Amino acid sequence: MPTAAAIAPVPKRVAPGPWQLRRLAAVVVACALGGCAVQPPRSAGDTVVGRLSVLVAATDTEPARAFSAGFELRGDPDAGRLDLFAPTGTVVARAIWQPGLAQLEAGQGSARFADLGELTLRALGERLPVEALFDWLQGRPWPGVPHTPRPQGFAQEGWDVDVSALTRGSIVARRDSRPAVTLRLRMTPDP
Repeated sequence: MPTAAAIAPVPKRVAPGPWQLRRLAAVVVACALGGCAVQPPRSAGDTVVGRLSVLVAATDTEPARAFSAGFELRGDPDAGRLDLFAPTGTVVARAIWQPGLAQLEAGQGSARFADLGELTLRALGERLPVEALFDWLQGRPWPGVPHTPRPQGFAQEGWDVDVSALTRGSIVARRDSRPAVTLRLRMTPDP
C-alpha cells in the first residue's frame, strides 16, 4: 500500500492567469508590428472587418500600453464573435460570447468569463465596450443605455464616441477616467 507521501495529486487544468492573457496581448502587438498588414478575407452578412488599436495611458503605477490588430466582428451584442488577426492574416485570438458566457480562445488555450467586460479586462487590462461596437460602428449610441449628444458624436458608458469620420470608415472612442483609453476602429470598405 503506498504511503500518503507517494500519492501525488493529479494536476488540474486551470484557466490562464492575467499575466498569461496579457502576454497574449503582447504577442498580438508584436505580430501586428512585425510586418505589413494583410486583411483577412471578408465574409457575407453583418460582418465588420477592419483594424483596431487600443492605447492605454500610463498611470503612476503602470506604463502606457498599446495594442493593434486586424479584426472581424460578427453577430450582435447578445451572441457573436470577434477575431483578432496578425499581419499575416492568422487568427491570434478569438472572443466568442452568448448570454452568461464569454470565451477567449488563443494559441495557449481558452478561458471562460462571465461576460465580455470581464474578458477584455483580463486579456487587455481594461474593459472595452465590445457589445456597444455593433451600434457605434453604425454611428449610433447603443440602444437602451443612456447617452449624451456631442458635436462629433455622443457620450455613452463613460466613453466619448467620435463618429465624424464614419463616412471614411473610422470611429474613435475615448475614455478619460484613469487610466485613459483610446479605441480606434477603421473599417475595411466592401470590395
